[in-house]
Amino acid sequence: MRAFNNLQILLDTNFLLIPAQFRVDIFQEIDRLINQKYDLITLPHIINELDAFGKKSKKNQKEARIALELAKKCRIIETDTDSALLNSKKVDDIIFYLAIENGWIVATNDATLRKKLRSQQIPTITLRNKAYLILEGDLPP
Repeated sequence: MRAFNNLQILLDTNFLLIPAQFRVDIFQEIDRLINQKYDLITLPHIINELDAFGKKSKKNQKEARIALELAKKCRIIETDTDSALLNSKKVDDIIFYLAIENGWIVATNDATLRKKLRSQQIPTITLRNKAYLILEGDLPP
């Protein structure tokens, strides 16, 4: 993995769907929460999940299209495909592993993933009251 100078915030599939589903500007909200330089990142696995999500129904297709447009504002991080874990079909496992390995902040609404990340002191960003984002945990210095 490449080294970065700024904080890295990984946007998960369900997080990228927030603007289409709840009309919350995730980028403005992240700016409100994070008072230092950061980069928004995502994974090819997440792009693939959004593509698959969009094929389920007309409503999902519209939401996925919006989320994929938002994902274009992120740097897509290619992962090491030699690792057995990274070949896992569970994207949450991949996110968990990479967040720990790289010290990334994870933006997700997945309660199970958030709990696992928080148990490892990985900061998370999540939607609260379907209206605004919150940061759980402490940012690295």
